[in-house]
Amino acid sequence: MFSEHRVDGIDISHHNVVRDWNKVNVGFIYAKATEGKSHRDTKFVRFRRNAIKRDIPFGAYHFLSTDVSAKKQFQNFKNVVPKGSTTLIPMLDVEGELPISNDSLKSLVGGWIKECHDYYGVYPVLYLSPYSICLRLINLPDFWKCYRWSGITRPHLDIIPFATAKIVQFRITPMDGFIGGVDCNHLNGSLDDLRMKE
Repeated sequence: MFSEHRVDGIDISHHNVVRDWNKVNVGFIYAKATEGKSHRDTKFVRFRRNAIKRDIPFGAYHFLSTDVSAKKQFQNFKNVVPKGSTTLIPMLDVEGELPISNDSLKSLVGGWIKECHDYYGVYPVLYLSPYSICLRLINLPDFWKCYRWSGITRPHLDIIPFATAKIVQFRITPMDGFIGGVDCNHLNGSLDDLRMKE
């Protein structure tokens, strides 16, 4: 189903080192902007500036913390990513063991989705890994209004949220312009679906 040779886009954070932006040739970039209520990625502004300068479609993501309210986390995100500063809709990164109850997780994710929709007028992309997170969120009312991003190298295609994922992360590999490995992703469908609406 997925070609091992086609890379539609990448996701990056302060862990990634760009050696030469002029050699970065990808269809889109998502970069980490924030985490929790106060953490801001040290390279986000630089990544955004360089991507937009080269007309690479660019989106921002927030890494969800389980010990801070959705409202405080979204406040941190929108302070770093004001309206009009990116070309792609926001992404919420929900991953890890997440040692909280299902109800608490649904409240956090649902709250962030609502804050995002109220502020930007769009539903975010949900990056989900491992697949068990899908099962914990599948009954969340706004879950199906969001595009899903499979953070599993070999997605469980029998699980509907992953079988219908908009983006699938499929490997980490060296790429032109970078030092070290980069998260590579396939896009299912049109990039226009992910563009911020004016």
